[in-house]
Amino acid sequence: MLNRVLMQLAKGISMPKSSLASCLGVNEMMLDDMLGSLARMGYIEKIEPGCGYESCRNCYMKAGCNNNKPLMWTISERGLNLLE
Repeated sequence: MLNRVLMQLAKGISMPKSSLASCLGVNEMMLDDMLGSLARMGYIEKIEPGCGYESCRNCYMKAGCNNNKPLMWTISERGLNLLE
């Protein structure tokens, strides 16, 4: 199941946590646990949205993210290696 979370994040599609949980067939609490596990293992990293981050340069949400900062995750190098 953790692998499915990584594969979904690898698509690079921004979606609300509720949508991601639904897509994976789990509730949001279970998704939070899975994201926490992946982060502790070093497969994903939390990012703070903002125009100063390299990963947000082309983000369609960058114009409004300073007013409403969603929690976002990115796959680490270790996570990408796992998916290969």
